Amino acid sequence: MARVVVVGGGPSGCAFAITAARCGHDVVMYDDGRRLRSWPGESLPSGGGELAASVFGAAILVGHLRAYGTAAAWGSSELVVHDYMGHWAGHGWILDRARFDGAAREAAAEAGVKIVADHVGDMPEDADWVVDASGRAGAIVSRHDSVRVMCDDQVALIGVVADGGGEHVTTVETVRDGWWYTTPLPSGRRVVALVTDADLIASWSQRALAAEARAAQLEAELRMMTGRFALQKVSDDLVGSARQVYDQTGRYGVFAHTIK
Repeated sequence: MARVVVVGGGPSGCAFAITAARCGHDVVMYDDGRRLRSWPGESLPSGGGELAASVFGAAILVGHLRAYGTAAAWGSSELVVHDYMGHWAGHGWILDRARFDGAAREAAAEAGVKIVADHVGDMPEDADWVVDASGRAGAIVSRHDSVRVMCDDQVALIGVVADGGGEHVTTVETVRDGWWYTTPLPSGRRVVALVTDADLIASWSQRALAAEARAAQLEAELRMMTGRFALQKVSDDLVGSARQVYDQTGRYGVFAHTIK
């Protein structure tokens, strides 16, 4: 039996902790309760619900919306619809991310994982394995000569509005300076976002920004969310979501890699 320390209590950290505990290891997971602002409208890909339930239990899917496909006008004016009904893995899920994360931590506790409500500043010396699942924070890898290579610097202008009762489909559409993104939320509302580069939005005037919002028929105040997308160059003996900074539940996250 090995002593395993997991740093970070998000979906990746909880999934690893639960799996290690089921294999008979002594697992301690550090979760200080802090969260980067989550993107409204996060989702599981097609087949991700079954995979999540196999790790966390069926209760992990309670309170979320089934997603039946995607639609995209990417590089053209034609809206192309991808229907999950014909996908071998079935439908996806639109998440209430706070609820999803809370259920994952409850599942970890039930599996015998000891959860410590604290942060870890240094590499635990008494651990046989340390998993840094702290994502962008890189709680452990950032202290071990890792080099963060910046790939892009994006900004999202996000509005959460009343949903008109459309289909449970995520839609994206490219525009000159980025792309629009919209999806329904489990709360009965809808998120609408304009994603662009930080250097582009810095040059926009207030009038131009207001025009973009009116074009999307946004009545709610837009808020800004920044995200730096990066790869971590670290030693081979460190593992976890902090090595490559991707959304844990999205296309490049733990679920997509496991399905592959």
